[in-house]
Amino acid sequence: MKYKDWLQEWLEHYIEPTAKIRTYNRYSEIVRQHLIPKLGESEMDEITPIVLQHFVTELLQTGNLRTGKGLSANSVGSIINVMQNSLRTAYQLGYTKEYSADKIRRPKIQEKAVSCF
Repeated sequence: MKYKDWLQEWLEHYIEPTAKIRTYNRYSEIVRQHLIPKLGESEMDEITPIVLQHFVTELLQTGNLRTGKGLSANSVGSIINVMQNSLRTAYQLGYTKEYSADKIRRPKIQEKAVSCF
């Protein structure tokens, strides 16, 4: 099964009935804008930790669809959450041989400098 087919099924049958509408809309946006264009044609078992890590690095460098610059660590973290959630469910249902999305290294979130009065 291709990842894009699984993502559509996952959104329709596992997220839409159980999540808040805002969460469903955000997940749908992430799937449509980021996951399907880059990983959608991959077979489920072709999505290895190194493939996911390369994708995360690409998002940090050139993931912004409007400017072509990198996405923030928070935005990339949201995309990682969707990937992990979808791949975990696929593994639990037997669509993949193993769950390896937990091996993704998350980007370091930059702390903002706090200035005192």
